[in-house]
Amino acid sequence: IPIVQSYKIKGKRKSLGIEIALKHLKNFNRKNTLYIKDINYVFVKNFEYYLREEKKLKGITIEKYFQIYKLIFKQIIIDKIIPYSSNPFLNYKLKKEKGRRAFLNEEEIKRLESLDLIKYSQEDITRDLFIFACYSGGIRVSDLLMLKKSNFDGTHISFTSSKTITQQHLKVPSKAIEIIKKYADKSKIYIFPLLVENGKDDSNELIDTQKRKIILMLNSNLKVIIKKASIDKIITFHCSRHTFATRALAKGIALEKVSKLLGHATVMQTLEYAKIVNKQVDNAMDLFN
Repeated sequence: IPIVQSYKIKGKRKSLGIEIALKHLKNFNRKNTLYIKDINYVFVKNFEYYLREEKKLKGITIEKYFQIYKLIFKQIIIDKIIPYSSNPFLNYKLKKEKGRRAFLNEEEIKRLESLDLIKYSQEDITRDLFIFACYSGGIRVSDLLMLKKSNFDGTHISFTSSKTITQQHLKVPSKAIEIIKKYADKSKIYIFPLLVENGKDDSNELIDTQKRKIILMLNSNLKVIIKKASIDKIITFHCSRHTFATRALAKGIALEKVSKLLGHATVMQTLEYAKIVNKQVDNAMDLFN
């Protein structure tokens, strides 16, 4: 199918995504051959149930795979293999899940900070990076790994967000500065000693591959240290952004300022955190009933 080839041309990451998506489809079918005519509305509905209930995939992951399946059928229709009206994804809507923004509260952060970990071990570095992000504007992990010593002037960090391509200029709290100082002599280029310093351009494929592997490692380590801290929550590194946002709003920082610190394009993106904080206040007031 041409769409498959086009994904492969775009790079290994795109190719890997479509290969995994097709593997799920093959495992669900449990037959050597799957005919296009067999993929109808009922098939798709049962397939979604399989991914959600048997494979335990998250809604956002299922949505990503379904985008690939839709592209494949779009190409099939362009090639006039089936008519437009026979597209099983034409009127199919995935079950939407309400996003769950997990975050740590102040007491949980203190527990994480006080964990007795071997200095400079993977778990120790993971904890430090997560805490750093919780204090420093919820910097995305992809940006955190790329921070160079030249980005820090002693009080502020300046960098370009890899996701939004916007300039960020953040004053670094004292707790985060302590973490920076801890790793001062561990890398010649980067603030945190995780990326291999190969002298090549930061945007090359080797750096991207390194980052993906490191992020997987960080999330794996985070599960372990969260458990060691007796925190009963499902936490990924991205939750450091949720943690910063809810803490900032709870401390009285204006919504517009929190939005700017997070690098959000609009305040509307930040409103969800305000709802979380307001819900916490409502729950606290219920104690007076």
